[in-house]
Amino acid sequence: MLRGSRAVPDGLKRTYRRFWSSETAVMLTMALVVGLGSGFGAVVFRWLIDTMQMFFDTWHDFAPLPLGPYIVALTPALGGLIVGLIAHFVAPEAKGPGVSSVMESLALEGGRIRPIVILARPVATSIGLASGGSAGRHGPVVHLGSAIGSALGQLTHLSDERTKNLVVCGTAGGVAATFNAPLAGVMFAMEVLLADFGLIQFTGAVVAAVVASFVGHTYFGDAPAFPFPPTAPAEIWELPIYALLGVSAALVGVGFTRALYVVDDLFERQPLPPFDKLRKYPYVKPALGGLIVGLVGLGFPQVLGVGYESIEAVLFNQLALMPIVVLGLLKVIVTSLTIGSGGSGGIFGPCLFMGAMLGGLFGQLVHRGTAGAVVPTSYAVVGMSAVFAAASRAPITAILTLFEMTRGYDIVLPLTFATVISAVVARHLLDDSIYTVKLTRRGINVHAGRNLDLMSNILVSEAMTPIEEMRR
Repeated sequence: MLRGSRAVPDGLKRTYRRFWSSETAVMLTMALVVGLGSGFGAVVFRWLIDTMQMFFDTWHDFAPLPLGPYIVALTPALGGLIVGLIAHFVAPEAKGPGVSSVMESLALEGGRIRPIVILARPVATSIGLASGGSAGRHGPVVHLGSAIGSALGQLTHLSDERTKNLVVCGTAGGVAATFNAPLAGVMFAMEVLLADFGLIQFTGAVVAAVVASFVGHTYFGDAPAFPFPPTAPAEIWELPIYALLGVSAALVGVGFTRALYVVDDLFERQPLPPFDKLRKYPYVKPALGGLIVGLVGLGFPQVLGVGYESIEAVLFNQLALMPIVVLGLLKVIVTSLTIGSGGSGGIFGPCLFMGAMLGGLFGQLVHRGTAGAVVPTSYAVVGMSAVFAAASRAPITAILTLFEMTRGYDIVLPLTFATVISAVVARHLLDDSIYTVKLTRRGINVHAGRNLDLMSNILVSEAMTPIEEMRR
C-alpha cells in the first residue's frame, strides 16, 4: 500500500516534468507572453488614439481664424499627409486595413512581420482616426498583435510554423483586449487567418486571448462595447424579414468591397491629369483622400472617424429614416476614400456603421408596419453582424463578436440566421473577401501559401512587346 501510494505522486511528477520539457509547454508559455504583449499593445493603441484626438481638438481650437469651419475639411487631409509620410518613409505596411498584410505574411513569409510595424501601425492609425479618417480599429490591432507575436518568434529563432502560431496568438489577443471579446478574437484568428488548424494553434490562441482580455478588463472595464435597451426574442413571423435583411446586408458588404477597390485602383493608377503626377509623390494620396472626406464631413460630421456615437444613436432609435439612409451611403464613400487612398485603418468599424444604418432602416420600417410591435434595436444589431460577415466572409466571427459586444442573448437566433444568409449570398456574388481581393489580384493564394497563376492577373496588352519596338 505504501509503495502504491508513493507511485501516484511519482507518476504525476514524471508527467509534470514531461509536459514542461515538451514543445507544447514552450509554445503555450510563449502564447501567454504574446497575450500580455498584445493586451498591453491594445491599451497603448487606445491611449494613442485618445491622445491624438486631444491634439486635433486643440488644433481646431487654435486654428487660424480665416480657416473658420473649413478646418474640419483640412484636418483629415493633414492626418492623411502624416500617414502617407509614415507609410512612404518608415513602413509601407502601416497603410490599409492591416489584415491583408498579416495574411500575406502567413502565406509567403512564414509569419515574419517587420518589428517596425509594432510602432508604425498604431501611430499611423491613431493619427488617421483622430484626424477624422473614416476607418476602424480592428484591422490595425490585428496587425499590431500579429507583429508582436512575430517579433517574439523571430527573436527566439522559431521555425516558420511556430512563428505563424504566435502570429495567430497575437491576433486573438489584440482583438480580445480591444473589443472585450475573447471568443471572437480566437475565432477571427482561426476563421480568417488560418484555413485549417489543430489543437496547438487553437489552444495557444485561447491562452493569448484570455490573458489579453484580463489586461483589457483592467484598463477598459468589463462593460459591453455597445449597450442598448432591452429587446424581446424574435417572433417566427419575423424570420422572412431577417432573411431579407441578410440578403440586403450581402449587397451592402459586396458593394462596399467593390467601391473600396474601385477607389484603390483610381489612386493607384491615377489615369487623369493632374492626378497622374501623384506617382512621383505617393505620400500625398492619403492627404487628397482625406481632403475629400473632410469636405463631406463639413455637412455630415457623423461619418468622420469610427462613428460609434451614430451607431449608439441607431441602437437607441434616435435617428430618423432619412438621416439613416444618407449616413449609410456616405459611410461607404468616405471609408472607401480613406482606405483606398492609402490611409491607415480597418473595415470592421465602418461595417458596423453601415450595418447599423441598414438594420435601423429595416427596424423602423417594420416598427411602423406593425404598429410598434417590434423593437428596431434588434434589427440594427443583426445588420451590424450581417454586413461584416458579408465583407469578411467570417460569419462565426461576426456572430460571436456582436454577441460579446452587446451581450444581447435575445437576438442570438435572428443574428445567426441573417448573418449566415448574408455570408452565403455574398460568396455567390464575389469570390473574395474584402481582405483577399487585392492579394488575389497580385496572384497570391493565401490558402495555398505561394504565388499562383500570376499571368492570369494581367492583360495581354500589358505583357506583350509591340512589334514596332522589336524592330528598333
